[in-house]
Amino acid sequence: MSIFNQETQLPSYQKSIEQLVTMMRMYLRDYPHLNRLIDGEETNDRMIAWAILDAVEDFNTTPPFIGNIGIDSLVSIPLLRDKVVCTILESLYILQTRNQV
Repeated sequence: MSIFNQETQLPSYQKSIEQLVTMMRMYLRDYPHLNRLIDGEETNDRMIAWAILDAVEDFNTTPPFIGNIGIDSLVSIPLLRDKVVCTILESLYILQTRNQV
């Protein structure tokens, strides 16, 4: 089952993103059987995919400009993995704060 609908499909990256989403979910340990406070996964595949793309885009557009990297660099550059985690957690913090107000 693809994580993308037709509106958001990225044909040249789809397989790589799906593998990276799986890797990031494993790193985050976001599985239903490990989540004691909520039912299911806390972050859906689409949000993880967006965070991956956002991290790569941020890396490519923030000085110093050292060249453009692709999404596959997430595996070899730990800073990108950490940026993906920070983006996901920041989004969850915003959601929780908004729901508390």
